Amino acid sequence: MILPMAESSETVLSSILAIAAHDLASEYHPNDVGSQTYHQMSKAYQNKSLTLLAKELNILSSSSVFRSDVSTSSAFTLASVIILCNNEFMQPQGAGWRVHLAAAREVIMAAKSRSHTYKPLASIEEFLMIEFYEASVWSNLTTFDDSNEDIKPFPHSNENAVFTDFVRVIDEITQIERLRFRSRSQSLPYHFGPTPAIILQINSARDSMIHLAETINFQDEEDRRTFKLVVLMYYHATLIYSCQALGEPPTQDFDAHSSRNEILKYLQSLSGMRIDLFAQDLVWPLFMAGTELRGNPEIHHLIRAGFRLVMQFSRTLDRARVLSFLESWWNAPVSYVSWIDMARSQYRASHCDFLLV
Repeated sequence: MILPMAESSETVLSSILAIAAHDLASEYHPNDVGSQTYHQMSKAYQNKSLTLLAKELNILSSSSVFRSDVSTSSAFTLASVIILCNNEFMQPQGAGWRVHLAAAREVIMAAKSRSHTYKPLASIEEFLMIEFYEASVWSNLTTFDDSNEDIKPFPHSNENAVFTDFVRVIDEITQIERLRFRSRSQSLPYHFGPTPAIILQINSARDSMIHLAETINFQDEEDRRTFKLVVLMYYHATLIYSCQALGEPPTQDFDAHSSRNEILKYLQSLSGMRIDLFAQDLVWPLFMAGTELRGNPEIHHLIRAGFRLVMQFSRTLDRARVLSFLESWWNAPVSYVSWIDMARSQYRASHCDFLLV
């Protein structure tokens, strides 16, 4: 979808070249001349893209009436911003990706304010909205700013949305957790534990993903089996999160520990399989399983090995800091009720967060 857009947009092309050069730089040792050369190229293309984007954003913001050329260009603008956001994910401790997410939100909201859409680019815009939505959800997961009124335009299409059903539930759980935290602070009553609707959504996401696995044209059947294992890991990870964020449900026939054990079992089952296709999808289940391993140092090595595998196949991104947070959690004082409690405390003390991507 994206590469053909580079033929019609110098902004998209520059953004693609920026992230490609940045990715190539990571193939070299940081002190190697190759790393320095590609970093310089990446920076140059990024600056060029940002200059072009500034002009495009100005045109979009000043266009009060619908014109097909403006709607068309908004898709190219959104693509460039999303690509640059992903580029910044390679160095997430900087705040650059947040700026691009904010810009993407403005482009989407501006496009929604118009009464028409440009039909040939509708599917591309839906895909980009899904990319934006999921990045926003992962970002908000470890952000604890009570004044943050983050608007995440909700994608309406299921096309090209592989794990989006799970991400939607994760988003809802996060929003409920924030609301309940404020309710506790204000001594207001609240429901304890995941609601039946949340559990139903998690089960529905699992079922739809297992069904999707049968429709994808995988190269061989082993890839299909691997994908199904990853889906089940996502399922149990989301169950764990619902228990941690909303309180252990007293009447359900599952608990966080049993889901943790299932993830670890599936992780070991992946050994010997070709997981390079799905390595980037293991961050969420690895993290959630890790949060339930406090007091279990004998199996911490499984989580560490899993993260090393993910970084080997799909770049470091923020995964080293995610693992570092887990290691801190394993040794944290018992005064912290959950990792969410510890992450909230760290965020408020030093505005320190991490990205689960």
